[in-house]
Amino acid sequence: MRRRIFVGSGMVAAMPLFASYTVTQARNPGKVAHTTHAYGQDPSQQLDIYLPKGNCFAWVLMVHGGGWRRGDKAMPRTVDNKVARWSSKGVAVVSINYRMLPQYSVEEQIADVRSAILFLQRKSSTLGLVGPMVLMGHSAGAHLAAMVASQMQRTRDEGIAPWAATVLLDSGALDVPKTMQQRTRLPLYKDAFGSQSLRWTELSPTHQIQPGVGPTLVVYSTTRRDDIEQQSRVYAQRLTAAGGRAVQMLGVQLEHGQVNEQLGLENDYTLAVEQFLSEVHPSLNGVFKR
Repeated sequence: MRRRIFVGSGMVAAMPLFASYTVTQARNPGKVAHTTHAYGQDPSQQLDIYLPKGNCFAWVLMVHGGGWRRGDKAMPRTVDNKVARWSSKGVAVVSINYRMLPQYSVEEQIADVRSAILFLQRKSSTLGLVGPMVLMGHSAGAHLAAMVASQMQRTRDEGIAPWAATVLLDSGALDVPKTMQQRTRLPLYKDAFGSQSLRWTELSPTHQIQPGVGPTLVVYSTTRRDDIEQQSRVYAQRLTAAGGRAVQMLGVQLEHGQVNEQLGLENDYTLAVEQFLSEVHPSLNGVFKR
Protein backbone atom coordinates (compact mmCIF):
# COMPACT_ATOMS: atom_id res chain seq x y z
CA MET A 1 0.00 0.00 0.00
CA ARG A 2 1.35 3.44 -0.92
CA ARG A 3 0.24 6.47 1.04
CA ARG A 4 0.80 10.14 0.29
CA ILE A 5 0.62 12.97 2.76
CA PHE A 6 0.14 16.40 1.26
CA VAL A 7 1.63 19.40 3.03
CA GLY A 8 0.63 22.70 1.50
CA SER A 9 2.06 22.76 -2.01
CA GLY A 10 4.67 20.13 -1.19
CA MET A 11 4.31 16.39 -0.85
CA VAL A 12 5.64 13.79 1.53
CA ALA A 13 5.48 10.32 0.03
CA ALA A 14 5.19 7.38 2.38
CA MET A 15 6.55 4.18 0.92
CA PRO A 16 4.97 0.76 1.55
CA LEU A 17 4.97 -0.75 5.03
CA PHE A 18 6.45 -4.19 4.55
CA ALA A 19 5.13 -6.99 6.72
CA SER A 20 7.59 -9.75 5.87
CA TYR A 21 11.16 -10.19 4.68
CA THR A 22 13.28 -12.75 2.96
CA VAL A 23 16.39 -12.98 5.13
CA THR A 24 19.56 -14.48 3.73
CA GLN A 25 23.15 -14.57 4.88
CA ALA A 26 25.29 -11.64 3.83
CA ARG A 27 27.82 -12.30 1.15
CA ASN A 28 31.47 -12.43 2.15
CA PRO A 29 32.72 -8.83 2.31
CA GLY A 30 36.30 -9.95 1.64
CA LYS A 31 36.63 -8.07 -1.65
CA VAL A 32 37.15 -4.71 0.00
CA ALA A 33 40.13 -2.69 1.15
CA HIS A 34 39.68 -1.78 4.82
CA THR A 35 41.59 1.21 6.21
CA THR A 36 41.27 3.32 9.38
CA HIS A 37 41.84 7.07 9.51
CA ALA A 38 41.80 9.81 12.15
CA TYR A 39 39.67 12.85 11.40
CA GLY A 40 40.49 14.64 14.68
CA GLN A 41 42.89 14.66 17.61
CA ASP A 42 40.79 12.63 20.05
CA PRO A 43 41.28 8.83 19.90
CA SER A 44 37.52 8.48 19.35
CA GLN A 45 37.61 10.60 16.21
CA GLN A 46 38.39 7.78 13.82
CA LEU A 47 36.67 6.22 10.84
CA ASP A 48 36.85 3.00 8.85
CA ILE A 49 36.70 2.95 5.06
CA TYR A 50 35.54 -0.20 3.27
CA LEU A 51 36.55 0.48 -0.32
CA PRO A 52 35.55 -1.81 -3.20
CA LYS A 53 38.59 -3.26 -4.90
CA GLY A 54 37.03 -2.42 -8.27
CA ASN A 55 35.56 0.89 -9.32
CA CYS A 56 33.95 3.15 -6.70
CA PHE A 57 30.80 4.91 -7.91
CA ALA A 58 29.40 6.28 -4.62
CA TRP A 59 29.94 6.09 -0.87
CA VAL A 60 27.78 5.80 2.23
CA LEU A 61 28.82 7.51 5.47
CA MET A 62 27.38 5.54 8.40
CA VAL A 63 26.90 6.97 11.91
CA HIS A 64 26.37 4.18 14.46
CA GLY A 65 23.87 4.22 17.32
CA GLY A 66 24.21 3.40 21.00
CA GLY A 67 22.30 5.98 23.01
CA TRP A 68 24.98 8.67 22.52
CA ARG A 69 27.23 6.87 25.04
CA ARG A 70 28.21 3.51 23.55
CA GLY A 71 28.62 1.67 20.27
CA ASP A 72 31.41 1.40 17.74
CA LYS A 73 32.04 1.93 14.05
CA ALA A 74 32.94 -1.74 13.59
CA MET A 75 29.79 -3.28 15.10
CA PRO A 76 28.77 -6.15 12.81
CA ARG A 77 25.13 -5.05 12.64
CA THR A 78 26.28 -1.62 11.52
CA VAL A 79 28.67 -2.55 8.72
CA ASP A 80 28.73 -6.24 7.75
CA ASN A 81 25.61 -6.59 5.61
CA LYS A 82 25.93 -3.13 4.09
CA VAL A 83 29.56 -3.67 3.09
CA ALA A 84 28.88 -7.16 1.76
CA ARG A 85 26.05 -6.00 -0.50
CA TRP A 86 27.12 -2.56 -1.58
CA SER A 87 30.80 -3.27 -2.25
CA SER A 88 29.67 -5.57 -5.07
CA LYS A 89 27.85 -2.57 -6.57
CA GLY A 90 30.91 -0.33 -6.41
CA VAL A 91 29.70 1.53 -3.32
CA ALA A 92 32.14 2.24 -0.49
CA VAL A 93 31.00 2.28 3.13
CA VAL A 94 32.56 4.62 5.68
CA SER A 95 31.72 4.05 9.36
CA ILE A 96 32.70 6.66 11.94
CA ASN A 97 33.26 6.82 15.67
CA TYR A 98 32.61 9.98 17.63
CA ARG A 99 33.16 11.23 21.17
CA MET A 100 30.69 9.88 23.71
CA LEU A 101 28.69 10.77 26.76
CA PRO A 102 29.30 11.45 29.56
CA GLN A 103 32.70 12.99 28.79
CA TYR A 104 31.43 14.79 25.70
CA SER A 105 28.09 16.40 24.90
CA VAL A 106 25.64 15.71 22.10
CA GLU A 107 26.61 19.10 20.66
CA GLU A 108 30.19 17.85 20.37
CA GLN A 109 28.99 14.65 18.75
CA ILE A 110 27.15 16.64 16.08
CA ALA A 111 30.35 18.61 15.51
CA ASP A 112 32.23 15.32 15.12
CA VAL A 113 29.91 14.17 12.34
CA ARG A 114 30.46 17.47 10.53
CA SER A 115 34.22 17.16 11.01
CA ALA A 116 34.20 13.63 9.61
CA ILE A 117 32.24 14.71 6.52
CA LEU A 118 34.56 17.65 5.91
CA PHE A 119 37.66 15.45 6.31
CA LEU A 120 36.29 12.89 3.85
CA GLN A 121 35.18 15.45 1.28
CA ARG A 122 38.54 17.21 1.33
CA LYS A 123 40.49 13.97 1.02
CA SER A 124 38.03 11.97 -1.09
CA SER A 125 40.29 11.61 -4.13
CA THR A 126 43.25 10.50 -2.00
CA LEU A 127 41.07 8.03 -0.10
CA GLY A 128 39.53 6.60 -3.26
CA LEU A 129 36.02 7.84 -2.48
CA VAL A 130 34.56 8.64 -5.88
CA GLY A 131 31.05 9.81 -6.65
CA PRO A 132 28.20 11.15 -4.51
CA MET A 133 27.92 10.65 -0.75
CA VAL A 134 24.92 9.31 1.15
CA LEU A 135 24.67 10.23 4.84
CA MET A 136 23.13 7.46 6.96
CA GLY A 137 22.66 6.91 10.68
CA HIS A 138 20.88 4.53 13.01
CA SER A 139 19.17 5.36 16.33
CA ALA A 140 21.29 7.97 18.13
CA GLY A 141 23.40 8.11 14.98
CA ALA A 142 20.27 8.92 12.99
CA HIS A 143 19.60 11.82 15.35
CA LEU A 144 23.13 13.15 14.82
CA ALA A 145 22.84 12.73 11.05
CA ALA A 146 19.46 14.47 11.08
CA MET A 147 20.88 17.42 12.98
CA VAL A 148 23.69 17.84 10.46
CA ALA A 149 21.29 17.49 7.53
CA SER A 150 18.60 19.76 9.03
CA GLN A 151 21.03 22.60 9.78
CA MET A 152 22.12 22.74 6.16
CA GLN A 153 23.04 26.41 6.11
CA ARG A 154 25.34 25.97 9.11
CA THR A 155 26.77 22.82 7.56
CA ARG A 156 27.57 24.68 4.36
CA ASP A 157 29.05 27.61 6.32
CA GLU A 158 31.57 25.16 7.77
CA GLY A 159 32.75 24.28 4.27
CA ILE A 160 30.82 21.06 3.69
CA ALA A 161 29.43 20.51 0.21
CA PRO A 162 25.87 19.21 -0.19
CA TRP A 163 25.58 15.44 -0.50
CA ALA A 164 23.26 13.25 -2.53
CA ALA A 165 20.80 12.01 0.11
CA THR A 166 20.26 11.31 3.79
CA VAL A 167 18.81 8.06 5.17
CA LEU A 168 17.67 8.06 8.81
CA LEU A 169 17.20 4.65 10.41
CA ASP A 170 14.72 4.59 13.30
CA SER A 171 15.54 7.67 15.34
CA GLY A 172 13.42 8.20 18.44
CA ALA A 173 14.63 11.78 18.83
CA LEU A 174 13.57 13.68 15.74
CA ASP A 175 11.37 15.86 17.97
CA VAL A 176 13.38 16.12 21.19
CA PRO A 177 10.88 18.28 23.18
CA LYS A 178 8.13 15.78 22.44
CA THR A 179 10.37 12.86 23.41
CA MET A 180 11.36 14.54 26.67
CA GLN A 181 7.77 15.28 27.63
CA GLN A 182 6.76 11.63 27.47
CA ARG A 183 6.35 9.90 30.82
CA THR A 184 7.83 6.71 29.43
CA ARG A 185 11.02 8.31 28.12
CA LEU A 186 14.15 6.31 28.76
CA PRO A 187 16.90 7.64 31.08
CA LEU A 188 19.27 7.74 28.13
CA TYR A 189 17.32 10.69 26.72
CA LYS A 190 17.73 12.69 29.93
CA ASP A 191 21.44 11.88 29.93
CA ALA A 192 21.71 13.12 26.37
CA PHE A 193 19.45 16.18 26.41
CA GLY A 194 19.28 17.30 30.03
CA SER A 195 16.36 19.10 31.59
CA GLN A 196 16.30 22.53 29.91
CA SER A 197 13.58 22.97 27.30
CA LEU A 198 15.64 25.49 25.31
CA ARG A 199 18.39 22.91 24.84
CA TRP A 200 15.80 20.34 23.80
CA THR A 201 14.76 22.64 20.96
CA GLU A 202 18.36 23.37 19.99
CA LEU A 203 19.06 19.64 19.67
CA SER A 204 15.80 18.75 17.93
CA PRO A 205 16.09 18.09 14.16
CA THR A 206 12.42 18.97 13.64
CA HIS A 207 12.99 22.39 15.21
CA GLN A 208 16.31 23.09 13.48
CA ILE A 209 15.33 22.67 9.84
CA GLN A 210 16.93 25.21 7.53
CA PRO A 211 16.42 25.71 3.77
CA GLY A 212 18.46 23.57 1.45
CA VAL A 213 17.93 20.09 2.93
CA GLY A 214 18.42 17.45 0.26
CA PRO A 215 16.55 14.21 -0.46
CA THR A 216 15.72 12.40 2.78
CA LEU A 217 14.36 8.95 3.60
CA VAL A 218 12.98 8.56 7.13
CA VAL A 219 12.84 4.87 8.09
CA TYR A 220 10.94 3.88 11.22
CA SER A 221 9.98 0.65 12.96
CA THR A 222 6.26 -0.08 13.11
CA THR A 223 6.80 -2.40 16.12
CA ARG A 224 7.73 0.35 18.58
CA ARG A 225 5.30 1.54 21.24
CA ASP A 226 6.45 5.15 21.26
CA ASP A 227 5.43 7.90 18.85
CA ILE A 228 8.23 7.41 16.33
CA GLU A 229 5.83 7.23 13.37
CA GLN A 230 4.26 10.55 14.31
CA GLN A 231 7.67 12.14 14.88
CA SER A 232 8.85 10.83 11.52
CA ARG A 233 5.76 12.19 9.78
CA VAL A 234 6.02 15.65 11.34
CA TYR A 235 9.73 15.83 10.55
CA ALA A 236 9.08 14.86 6.92
CA GLN A 237 6.25 17.38 6.65
CA ARG A 238 8.41 20.20 7.98
CA LEU A 239 11.26 19.28 5.66
CA THR A 240 8.86 19.53 2.74
CA ALA A 241 7.40 22.81 3.98
CA ALA A 242 10.93 24.24 4.18
CA GLY A 243 11.58 23.37 0.56
CA GLY A 244 13.07 19.93 1.04
CA ARG A 245 12.69 17.72 -1.99
CA ALA A 246 12.18 13.99 -2.39
CA VAL A 247 11.23 13.48 1.25
CA GLN A 248 9.88 10.00 1.92
CA MET A 249 8.91 7.82 4.87
CA LEU A 250 9.39 4.07 5.08
CA GLY A 251 7.77 2.02 7.84
CA VAL A 252 9.18 -1.47 8.36
CA GLN A 253 7.91 -4.27 10.59
CA LEU A 254 11.28 -4.87 12.24
CA GLU A 255 12.63 -4.39 15.74
CA HIS A 256 14.82 -1.37 16.39
CA GLY A 257 18.13 -3.19 16.03
CA GLN A 258 16.94 -5.11 12.99
CA VAL A 259 16.28 -1.87 11.13
CA ASN A 260 20.05 -1.43 11.15
CA GLU A 261 21.18 -5.03 10.87
CA GLN A 262 18.91 -6.17 8.05
CA LEU A 263 19.70 -3.29 5.72
CA GLY A 264 21.98 -4.93 3.19
CA LEU A 265 20.34 -8.34 3.23
CA GLU A 266 18.34 -9.49 0.23
CA ASN A 267 14.87 -8.30 1.28
CA ASP A 268 12.15 -5.85 0.32
CA TYR A 269 13.41 -3.33 2.88
CA THR A 270 16.89 -3.12 1.33
CA LEU A 271 15.40 -2.92 -2.15
CA ALA A 272 13.14 -0.04 -1.08
CA VAL A 273 16.08 1.95 0.31
CA GLU A 274 18.09 1.29 -2.85
CA GLN A 275 15.15 2.31 -5.01
CA PHE A 276 14.87 5.60 -3.14
CA LEU A 277 18.59 6.31 -3.60
CA SER A 278 18.44 5.39 -7.29
CA GLU A 279 15.59 7.81 -7.92
CA VAL A 280 16.65 10.92 -6.01
CA HIS A 281 20.05 11.69 -7.54
CA PRO A 282 21.17 11.39 -11.18
CA SER A 283 24.60 10.03 -10.25
CA LEU A 284 23.03 7.31 -8.09
CA ASN A 285 20.64 6.20 -10.82
CA GLY A 286 21.71 2.68 -11.64
CA VAL A 287 24.46 2.43 -9.01
CA PHE A 288 22.30 0.64 -6.44
CA LYS A 289 20.54 -1.34 -9.18
CA ARG A 290 23.75 -2.99 -10.39
